[in-house]
Amino acid sequence: MVGSAGAAEPPRRVAIEGAAGPGPASYDRVWVSKYGPRRPSSVLVLIPGSPSGEANFTEIAPYLTRQVPGLAVWALDRRPNAFEDVFGFELNDPDAALGYYSGLGPINGASFEPVADSAAPFVRKWGAAVAFKDLHRVVRKARDHGRRKVILGGHSFGGLTIPAYAAWDFHGRAGYRDLAGMVQIDGTLFGGFNDAFRGTEYAHPLKTVAEAKQRLAALAGQSPFEDDFVTGGAPTWILGVAAELACQYAEDAPDEASALQQLAQLAPGGLVPPGLVPPVAVTNEAFVGYLFENAAYFTRVRAGRIADTGDPRPWIDSRYSSVQRVCAGFTQEPGNGMEWYFPERLSIDVIRAMQYVRRTPVTDYLGLRPWHLRDIDTPLYFFATGLSKGQGAKGARRFFRSSSIPEATIVTDPGMGHLDPLLDVPRHNRFAKTVVPFLRQVSTGPPAD
Repeated sequence: MVGSAGAAEPPRRVAIEGAAGPGPASYDRVWVSKYGPRRPSSVLVLIPGSPSGEANFTEIAPYLTRQVPGLAVWALDRRPNAFEDVFGFELNDPDAALGYYSGLGPINGASFEPVADSAAPFVRKWGAAVAFKDLHRVVRKARDHGRRKVILGGHSFGGLTIPAYAAWDFHGRAGYRDLAGMVQIDGTLFGGFNDAFRGTEYAHPLKTVAEAKQRLAALAGQSPFEDDFVTGGAPTWILGVAAELACQYAEDAPDEASALQQLAQLAPGGLVPPGLVPPVAVTNEAFVGYLFENAAYFTRVRAGRIADTGDPRPWIDSRYSSVQRVCAGFTQEPGNGMEWYFPERLSIDVIRAMQYVRRTPVTDYLGLRPWHLRDIDTPLYFFATGLSKGQGAKGARRFFRSSSIPEATIVTDPGMGHLDPLLDVPRHNRFAKTVVPFLRQVSTGPPAD
């Protein structure tokens, strides 16, 4: 079995005061899970994807801190993490969690209730301006008054945000000036996800103020939380609950018949996204493997396959990863591997308004400040899997050519899935092997001014 390395080094999770944003002040905070030395000389701040959480980095973060002297890794959870009701999971009892989240077995009279759209109208204003100000607080905290070097990294949507954050104007100081390096993991702007976004609204950047006004008007009449193609049209909290619940069963009783398979088959139409239930009886572990293989191409991993025989059929790990490695992050509480309530406005701002990181009438209307693209002179590392079909590397090169970046390391592995750079064992992980030299290089020398 391919094991889990990150579980031996639990992170230290802390809250960091965020920027003042729309809604109650109690939401003005974010969280980071800190891996590695308590007094580092450099910090890699990692931003998760959409709809992902900080625990996506549970496996790769400890490895990087062991390979790069003096490096700490801070994995970020955005402010919507506060909406997640993880009480049922904190008991570490999958049967109790199933009862709690299904409503069939309340705990002390309480059952799970998703956050209603009407309870959080202010989330419609949690766009890039709020997220980047929050992130800026984390970066400045990591810099420790200029005593430490900071590398900003991100996976998927987290990687998309990096060019825009680096170009962002923070009261006259560009975001890149606090950074020693940038690490984009299978995510960039500049058309890098054109194929992945085809057939969705994100394939079409906002070109005029009239279009931007129309999109915000539509947002005012829909959920503030994203429920798009990533989850097959289902609310993201469903995938968050399903993934963590399935993983708890896989860790607690991996070889027993799947407790969720029959329940999923009996669920009302539309509650379970299509294609998530195996066509044959499987074990708890195999149910998780199948879930991640079929939920959406943004969550696929090369962790193995369902066995050809057995009743129920077990899971066979691959040489690259395993269900247990995948689940190590999704059952981490607090700070799991999914973001149940991702703000739709953040995707609109980053993907549709700042796709090419230029100041336009649209960005001005939306209150966005990507004003310093040409000035960015921070070394770049970019890694692409097969998800972008070659477009990701092209997008990274466009970013490089549009800026003053002195050097860019661009690595591709078409055989890897979108989550594989974070979950593959290091000896079979091209990302792990190639990002370490870059981190060692940018971590040396004095911090940014």
